[in-house]
Amino acid sequence: MNNLSEIRKQFAKTYGIPAGNCKDSRHEEWIRGVRPLLVFLIADFVCVGIFIAISFIKYFPKSLDYILLLDTLAIFLLLFGAYLLNKLMKKTEAEMTAYDVGIEGENAVAAELTFLPPEYVVFHSVNLPDCKWDIDHIVLSPYGIILIETKKWNTLMEYKDGKLAYDRKAYPKDPLEQLKGQAISLKEYLEGIPGIGKLWIQGTLCLVGQELKGIPEFLIDKCYVTNEKRLFDRIVNHGRPGSISEKDLGLIEGKLGELCRE
Repeated sequence: MNNLSEIRKQFAKTYGIPAGNCKDSRHEEWIRGVRPLLVFLIADFVCVGIFIAISFIKYFPKSLDYILLLDTLAIFLLLFGAYLLNKLMKKTEAEMTAYDVGIEGENAVAAELTFLPPEYVVFHSVNLPDCKWDIDHIVLSPYGIILIETKKWNTLMEYKDGKLAYDRKAYPKDPLEQLKGQAISLKEYLEGIPGIGKLWIQGTLCLVGQELKGIPEFLIDKCYVTNEKRLFDRIVNHGRPGSISEKDLGLIEGKLGELCRE
């Protein structure tokens, strides 16, 4: 146990857990499991409808056309409702698959951050008050503050005309705009702590699994863009000693630690 404690002291202190470790796949399993049940219920309702129609025809032969019309309409509405429900289930399943891919990315980044030197403090899944986004990761050190937004997208990311180019139909939200919004919210929150002065917060977009071909190492729209392989070097080469005082480090660590998902 003592040896383990000594080993931990050689690496960054961490608060919270990545969103990926909160994964609950029960809803996805429910959706995948309910589809065969849906098919069975549709077949069952159709058979019951046909049985009722035959029974009415037997006892009320003069109302044959009326019964067949109602029976056909009922079957049509049933099948149309099943179609809409199945379409909704497919959409939900696709969203869950994308969510699963995303949290795999957050876990990959969290694993890289674990090996930062001991002067760094890492915060996972930070929920700021009055902020519409959870912040994936924040790295605090005497050299500055780095806010990391993680994306693992199944699309090619390129650099064209000074901007990130990708499939915006599949991914309509701009990750750099999201990142800048988070940085502003974090800056306002931290500078609102009594005793904390002006802070510079560097936004970093980590594109997990991307080769970043053609994407420069310098800033894009005031944000760094990197992948999980380059992230460690990007962090340890950022900032300068003494950017944040020891007193401010303690205050910030205490506040952010309280906002992490446990």
